[in-house]
Amino acid sequence: MQHLRTSLSGATLRLGLILSALLLSAPLVAGEEAAVSPTDLVEQAAQLSEDPENLRDRGAEIVDLLNQALTRDNKLIEAYFNLALYYHHTGDEAKARENLEKVFQLDPEYPSGRALKGVQMLAKGMSAEARAEFDAALSADPYNPIANNQLAE
Repeated sequence: MQHLRTSLSGATLRLGLILSALLLSAPLVAGEEAAVSPTDLVEQAAQLSEDPENLRDRGAEIVDLLNQALTRDNKLIEAYFNLALYYHHTGDEAKARENLEKVFQLDPEYPSGRALKGVQMLAKGMSAEARAEFDAALSADPYNPIANNQLAE
């Protein structure tokens, strides 16, 4: 009898855990998606962007995640910056500049924005202006990877 009680209580515990997991993952209202924060969407896009193949193969998904984030919070500077960076990496400099302008409207001194602007200037042969952007980025964020990588080259 003791063994049966132990088995039943173990089964009840497992069933309770399964039901809890189902309830926690289920939407509150039928058809409603589980809430995902705009920051989570930016993070998902950033993780996808880490793989260079994804920039080519999953670009629409990356852009969609960032646009969804901006639909929920149109002042999310990281989303605009990541769009600018995506478009820069894919060669669409006009869209990169457009999103970078939105970054600077929200924060003219955004370090990664300044560093990306420096990369764009460097590509145009404006090395002195690019250096000023990299220095500005590093003065606000000494560990900025874009500026540090450009100055190390």
